[in-house]
Amino acid sequence: MLPVPARAELFPMIAEEKFAALKPAINFSSTAGGVGWTSLDTRRVVWLMALGIALRGAFAWLAFGVWHESWNHYLLQSDGSSFVPLAKVLWGQAPIESLSFYDSRVFPGWPGLFGGLLWLLPEPLAALGSAMLLAAAVPILFYALTRAWPAACALVWLPPAWLLASVHPISEACFFLLGLGALWCWQRDRLVWAGLFAGLMCATKPYGVFLAAPLGVGVAWPNREWSWRRAARYAIPVAFVGIGGMFLNIAFYGDALRQLHVYEAPLVQLNLPLPPEALRHAAGHWSWPLQALLVTPWQSPWPWWKLIYIYGNLAAILVLLVRPAWRFCRHRPVSPLERVLWAWLAGNTAASCSGGPYWGFASFDRYVIWALPAAFALNSDLIAAHPRWHYVLGLASIATTAFAFTHHALG
Repeated sequence: MLPVPARAELFPMIAEEKFAALKPAINFSSTAGGVGWTSLDTRRVVWLMALGIALRGAFAWLAFGVWHESWNHYLLQSDGSSFVPLAKVLWGQAPIESLSFYDSRVFPGWPGLFGGLLWLLPEPLAALGSAMLLAAAVPILFYALTRAWPAACALVWLPPAWLLASVHPISEACFFLLGLGALWCWQRDRLVWAGLFAGLMCATKPYGVFLAAPLGVGVAWPNREWSWRRAARYAIPVAFVGIGGMFLNIAFYGDALRQLHVYEAPLVQLNLPLPPEALRHAAGHWSWPLQALLVTPWQSPWPWWKLIYIYGNLAAILVLLVRPAWRFCRHRPVSPLERVLWAWLAGNTAASCSGGPYWGFASFDRYVIWALPAAFALNSDLIAAHPRWHYVLGLASIATTAFAFTHHALG
């Protein structure tokens, strides 16, 4: 069992004087120049990669080796049924007419990145294999950034929504890696690359703006002095990706904001698994905070376990948001990175709690994990202080994911 380290060892970018003598393993400030990969514990890196691949490979083997599930049916259990067709369109393997109205809601970042592999590899290997490899790499980059070993281990299998997403050809793993890559480049003062990764993150999911925006402030305001030069080096790549994405939408759909307009459409036009009478007057992707979470279960029937699961996620994310905020109030100053991570977590949580009819409840568990690296980094002390609970929750997460995977219930 690893000893519980001090706060500065768990989150070594903290710049408080009382922790200065501890000489943390990595200085996580935006201008420090960073620490290379050579300083990582190779055995831990190999362990994280092997565990991540083995765990996700076991689910793939269960689906295709034991149940002999067809690839087309497997795609239908997640947004992979939209990502793969869009990848084919983007890389010239299918006409735009092959996309349904509902398929056009997905953003081009992830299918644009893996779609080229469709020319070289079988479709399941190109789509699912690349997603699973990226998912296994997420805890490694997280560990490289924070040196928070218990939190990096937890990121392999917690929470169930992340583990379930990572065994489907969808965009969560790519989204996390791009966000962590932006933070890594900021740490090493490579601001153009940080902006490029942040822009691609937003092109993968619009919720990436909750990291890109505060990161831009952190880049442009080092040492509490605004720098237009640093702001431009970061913002120009972000804008380049954003404008490129809008031109891509115009080329394919004739609508620069196609995805947003699809999500604003009446829900009866989308292939959602609810009876028409429950969606008759529902439209849009946003509502007042907590409205959909509280009202949706009364508008349509949901199983009891879904209610426990969704509200359990709500309670957990609120705890993970409030804990570091309370700590910041008690222990000052707060490092620039901590501010960026907390802003990412707070923005993503607020948006997740403000989802519209159907989405705000049924997909809450998925939305709320889109700032998972920030939540784990800011609460790494909690994870390290309770190692037994970490393993208990890890096993519970695997069991919950297995249940969902078996019944295709939570995806």
